[in-house]
Amino acid sequence: MNRTFRLLVIFIFSSLTTSVFGQQLLTYEFDTTLYGVRLKFTAIHSSRYVCSVAVNKAIIEYGRINRLMSEENTNSEIHRINVNAGFQPVKVPNEVYDLIYRSLKLSELTNGAFDITTAVLLRHYNSLTRKPGWNDTVSNYLLTKTGHENIVLNNAELTVYLKQKGMMISLRNIMNGYAMNRMKEILKVYKINSGSIFIDRQVSSWGNPINEREWVFGAPDPFIDNDNLKLYKLNNLSMFSTITVTKKNEINAVQKSVGMHPKTGLPVNEVKGVTIICPDAEIADAIAYSVAILGVSQGLKLIDLLEGVEGIIVDNNRQQYVSKNIEQLIVPWVNK
Repeated sequence: MNRTFRLLVIFIFSSLTTSVFGQQLLTYEFDTTLYGVRLKFTAIHSSRYVCSVAVNKAIIEYGRINRLMSEENTNSEIHRINVNAGFQPVKVPNEVYDLIYRSLKLSELTNGAFDITTAVLLRHYNSLTRKPGWNDTVSNYLLTKTGHENIVLNNAELTVYLKQKGMMISLRNIMNGYAMNRMKEILKVYKINSGSIFIDRQVSSWGNPINEREWVFGAPDPFIDNDNLKLYKLNNLSMFSTITVTKKNEINAVQKSVGMHPKTGLPVNEVKGVTIICPDAEIADAIAYSVAILGVSQGLKLIDLLEGVEGIIVDNNRQQYVSKNIEQLIVPWVNK
């Protein structure tokens, strides 16, 4: 294996035990960092060695997906698509094609709030530290380089074509969810039938923890680092959160944005944070971002329309808004 991607997984502890079919199950935790992102795994199995092998395979898979799909990697498939925008279609592997296809379906589902072509807007906005500020002329010009309807897919040839020169796509708002699903599949291949995966503020769990009925995790408070709004039961569920980031413009005025609105070309800042809970990590990832773009009213409507999807929205005044059925996931003996 290339030395650059040789991985070190740190074994932390194995304290809780139980027995299934005569085998003693233990809880193991592994923690590492890759591409500046913290990955934390909890695995329940009778063998620490099996868990270590499985987790290493999962982390290698996370690295592979990032190298394949990150637009910042000049050797990635997404970079190839972007540099050929307006020139020619690009043939891509099945999994890249399929994820882009699902992204376009999510664009339709969210009425355009989820749009992988807003990368060009965000790149320009993030470069404003020393450049003239955002204005209608800039945003209107960049909007000609966006729009999910300007992505042409050819299923027979497995090609992706961006119609406009200067267009860019980014899968950053769905890629972690996809990667988490893939890592979970790998762990299950090694018969790790209960566990959880953290990627920064995102978590996905399956099976049951030892000596407990449910996996319990906190929805992060977007105003207080390392604090939670409430704790939720997440058996066989995923929780993804997006939190508004802050930046300073050229005159040191603080601007806030979780993303760029695909229809106005402007940064969005109505909400401070969104947390989405649902069975599928990929969906949770994409919907969390979409709700942040839509805002409180339209975001709640979207959540309540989707079966099995629950959510929490926190606006800039710290007001919380929750979906219709989320109370059934609250841990009552903790959230009093």
